[in-house]
Amino acid sequence: MTEQSPRTYTYDAFITYNARADSELAPAVRRVLHRLGRPWYRPRALRVFLDTAEMAFEESLPVAITEALLDSRYLILLACPESAASVWVGKETAIWLEHRSAADIVVVVTGEEELVWDESANVLTGPALSEPVRTAITAQPRWVDLRWAKHEEHGADHPGFRDTVAEIAAPLHGMSKVQLVGEDLQQQRRSRRIVRTTIAALVALVLVIGGLARYAVEQRDTARGQTARAVSQRVAVRSDEVRSTDPSLAAQLALAAYRGSPTTEAASSMLTAVSTSLDSRALGHASGVTAVAVSPDGAVVVTGGLDDALRFWVRGRTGGLTLAARRTAGVLGVSGLTFAPTGRQLAVIGTTGVLTMVDVRVPRLPAVVATVRTRHAQIFDVVSGADGVVATASKDGTVLLWDVRTPSRPILRHTLSTGRYLGGIDLAADGRTLAIAYRGATPRIELVDVARGRTTKTLPVPVDTSDDVLARYSPDGHQLAVVFDHAFGVFDLAGANPRFTPLPTVHAGQITVLRFSTDGSRIATGSQDHLVVLWDAHRLRALLKLAHPALVTDLVFVPGSTTVVTAADDGAARVWDPDRRLTTTETGPIWAMARSADGRLLAEAGSDRSVVLWRVVPGRPIVEIGRISGLPGRVDSLAPTPDGRRVIVHSAVTETSSRVQVWDVSHPASPALITTLGVHDVSAVALSPDGTTLATGHHNGAVRLWSASDLRGSAPKQSLLLPLRSSPVWTLRFSPDGRQLAAASKERATYLWTVATPEAFPRMVPSADDSATAVAFSPDGRYLATGAPQHDVQIWDVATAPYRGPIATLHGHTDGIYALAFSPDGRTLVSGGRDHTVIVWDVADLRAPALRARLTSPGGEVAALVFLDSHTVAVADQTVRLVETSLARASSLVCDLAGDGLTAAEWRVYLPEWTYDKPC
Repeated sequence: MTEQSPRTYTYDAFITYNARADSELAPAVRRVLHRLGRPWYRPRALRVFLDTAEMAFEESLPVAITEALLDSRYLILLACPESAASVWVGKETAIWLEHRSAADIVVVVTGEEELVWDESANVLTGPALSEPVRTAITAQPRWVDLRWAKHEEHGADHPGFRDTVAEIAAPLHGMSKVQLVGEDLQQQRRSRRIVRTTIAALVALVLVIGGLARYAVEQRDTARGQTARAVSQRVAVRSDEVRSTDPSLAAQLALAAYRGSPTTEAASSMLTAVSTSLDSRALGHASGVTAVAVSPDGAVVVTGGLDDALRFWVRGRTGGLTLAARRTAGVLGVSGLTFAPTGRQLAVIGTTGVLTMVDVRVPRLPAVVATVRTRHAQIFDVVSGADGVVATASKDGTVLLWDVRTPSRPILRHTLSTGRYLGGIDLAADGRTLAIAYRGATPRIELVDVARGRTTKTLPVPVDTSDDVLARYSPDGHQLAVVFDHAFGVFDLAGANPRFTPLPTVHAGQITVLRFSTDGSRIATGSQDHLVVLWDAHRLRALLKLAHPALVTDLVFVPGSTTVVTAADDGAARVWDPDRRLTTTETGPIWAMARSADGRLLAEAGSDRSVVLWRVVPGRPIVEIGRISGLPGRVDSLAPTPDGRRVIVHSAVTETSSRVQVWDVSHPASPALITTLGVHDVSAVALSPDGTTLATGHHNGAVRLWSASDLRGSAPKQSLLLPLRSSPVWTLRFSPDGRQLAAASKERATYLWTVATPEAFPRMVPSADDSATAVAFSPDGRYLATGAPQHDVQIWDVATAPYRGPIATLHGHTDGIYALAFSPDGRTLVSGGRDHTVIVWDVADLRAPALRARLTSPGGEVAALVFLDSHTVAVADQTVRLVETSLARASSLVCDLAGDGLTAAEWRVYLPEWTYDKPC
């Protein structure tokens, strides 16, 4: 008879348990069973099946579990009242008892209740076992007590837990617990020996390949860095390209590029973005935004669009918009919005001839209070005035005058049939007069008495146009701006006979929208050329262009400011603060700029023979406070006194003749000439920091010192000795402590005098070129930066002599350098010049300076640079602009000012190489 070989099993044990009671304990038991007595070359000592899936109730066990159960040598039962009542545990034990022996069940007690063997009945008692299991066990079994593990820390490395599980593992291994523990210790020692031998063998290999791995990692990092730099540079270029059409997008692209890799190109693009007119955009409409309105207090902005919806926005601390509410407009195709003077109600018009009144007292809960359907389709304009007057204009030539003092019941007061050539309308601030613009063969403006509904005056537009004509009143009613085609002009209504002044054509497309600021100082025009142009309403000249990526459909000024909110066809509203970065609006080159020592006065002047005076207040836009006009020539240099109450003005009358005048600007609105210096060949001036000494440089190379308290005479108190006396002195600078005076000229050097001993021979700082055109002292007076016509900046340590050479030479400009300035903290140096470039240098370590950013000056040659604080520098070219120099602040400003961040779709277009990471 052939002896059958013993059956082989796939699993050494099958663990059955209740998931709610022993979900942590069962896996822990399995882990220890895998490890006890495991040889080093095997992944586990035993194969133990543990079903961790959560199963829905079924009539029978899943086939896979049944097969695993019957293919196991032992059944490990985690016994507790919950497992005794468990349907699944009952089914698993039933199948086991049907096909296998109860002697192969290892009972592990995990519940609180104890198992007791009843000698008289030969049966186990206790709620931890089900009735079928108790009945099947006919001989006193040996069970393992793991009840303590429910209340104490346990795990694979816990000695007590490991020792208890060894009792479970012993029969599975076919040996006693003592033998198993001894085998486990032996396997551990053998494993440690093998590990030590392996480590010793690998150490040599690691040492050999370590260098190769490090080299590979360095090469990988270098490749990644080069790729990141290439992407950063490419995105920075793209940012520069889109800045002229979408400044907000450009700023965020620059920020994304800089964060991806801080290249010079990305840094330059980011600083340029925050140093120009940057809009804060708000995305919310599914299609083009067609109308925008701002509440009288400036806190709430409402936009309407082609999606027949209204968006209610709340203006934040930095001017950006936060969405407060969305709702349907109640009209089809929103074409106009206007707030009532109280700011509590909003009038909404649509292209289908519907007027809707919306209660906006709670911006997050706007409510429609009235809807009026007129017989006039395509209402395209709506304006409001005092006393609850609202006027609407329709394409059929009808103007309706409404009384909305009771918003829930608008009352139609007058109907004016004007004809089919109706253009825009506007109400005077007092609500008494309505201006109606007509296009066609005889374009004109009719002024209508609102109370009587009758025309009181007709203003002919002195231009033949068939395009729409728009008209807008100034807040005081003294001006009426009129748009025709892509040009416009202003009527002066102050006199009996209104006088029309045409303004120069700036827009390349038809002007579609026109507004006055609430203080009457600015006019804004929006056009089909995607531009908004800001105008000086008093001097009637263009100030600034604000680029948009799409057709400008509407705009409005925030009350009490020059901030503009614009709407465009790309579905976005944008908030612009033009005074944040633009200082002056001169149309010719600015040659001189200086700041008083107390920091409160900034003076700038150029070729128009005038000096503009500005008040500087930290954290606020600088404000023009006065002008000195009628000077004898182009202003070449300025020197305010430390307290800002006087300004010394040097004007060039001819190439070799000049005037130096002292002006009292303590009342800046009405400056007064105090005296004129009695010399006429001055080429440069500088005032000592304490205001006591005036230095003048002359065309013959002389330098003279004057008592600033007495400039009425013609004799200086000291003439300084110059080695060469043939070339004009181009610039003069006192050191911050006033002890040294630097003079730059064409004599291949900059000369330094000690002011206390002016009769002594000056020290000479050589120039890298044939002359020095700009000089600047560091705040501590120890270092002197010099600029030359051939585009190098040199930094000298002037605290020690003789000078053996510059401690640093900065290369970056491509043409002559006209201006240099150190920041007040001495960590930044800015240079500018003939190459239309401003370069920001990091000079925290003056012996190892680095180029931080290169910015293009849109106004051309840079003539002067003045720091207003440690990070903001005023740059003078055709205008004066405020430029940010701190990259950390620029990063923060982009997110504070640019509004809604890059969308995922925009990211895929511009940065497909990088994973989407919204910059703001």
